[in-house]
Amino acid sequence: MDRLRTLYLDCSAFKKATILSTFAMEFSTGKRILAALLSAVIPGSGQVLKRETTKAVVYLALFAVELFLYWPTRVPETYIGLITVKIGAICLALVASLDAWLTGAATKPRYLIVIPVLAAVILGDAPTGAICLAEGFRVYKVPGSGMEPSVMKGDRIMADTKYYGTKAVKRGEIVVVLLPNNNYVVKRVLAVEGDLIAGLGGYVYLNGQLLQEPYARPTEFGAVSQRSTFGPIRVLPGKLFLAGDNRDMSFDSRDPSFGQISVQRLVGKILYVSFSRTPSRWGRKID
Repeated sequence: MDRLRTLYLDCSAFKKATILSTFAMEFSTGKRILAALLSAVIPGSGQVLKRETTKAVVYLALFAVELFLYWPTRVPETYIGLITVKIGAICLALVASLDAWLTGAATKPRYLIVIPVLAAVILGDAPTGAICLAEGFRVYKVPGSGMEPSVMKGDRIMADTKYYGTKAVKRGEIVVVLLPNNNYVVKRVLAVEGDLIAGLGGYVYLNGQLLQEPYARPTEFGAVSQRSTFGPIRVLPGKLFLAGDNRDMSFDSRDPSFGQISVQRLVGKILYVSFSRTPSRWGRKID
């Protein structure tokens, strides 16, 4: 009887040890998953959770360099800068997340490696993307053809919404404007306050001089091209005279119902094409 009791107790102890071991293994796996997710968002934070101090310092330092490239150096002002930093952010998140998942694991189920990979791809650029928005970089989709061929219908364009906070608007710049009806439009600045502008026979005259416009799509003198004759108009203080490059298809300041636009309605300056249905246009600088 005593031997049976001893054997029973031994079996119970073995079961308890097995349960505790299984629980510990599951907890370890859960902790590694959490660490991988954290490092996918903020590289190094998962290593902090796992108390891997040296690795945490290295990853966090690299992450700080990424943030510095967005602010204050404003690398996204160029398409190459934007893409380079985005790819760098995702790659760093991927390395840090995989490291947090794989290091110190007793077992590494292959199917679970998809967790750090997907987390890095989906979340890796989230912090730098948020800083990009905070720094005033916005992407707008162009719904119409009024700015062709400079900006094509369907293009997604990057704008710097902080540009005119420190700089005065200049003639020839392409800008995003918020109209009184709360619609966003993309137009070119043809004249600023004090300028005298007029249109005659498809040509534009600025302050008495023929305006050279290599960017403009010539008018075809159709029914819509009646807008090609206007003025002369004196641009009022604090106002802008805007027009689209595709003159026959653009609704702009040549039409009295559109009129001159207040400088206060400027949203930002267009920098480049961030995405287009025509791959050759990706990254094209807009001027």
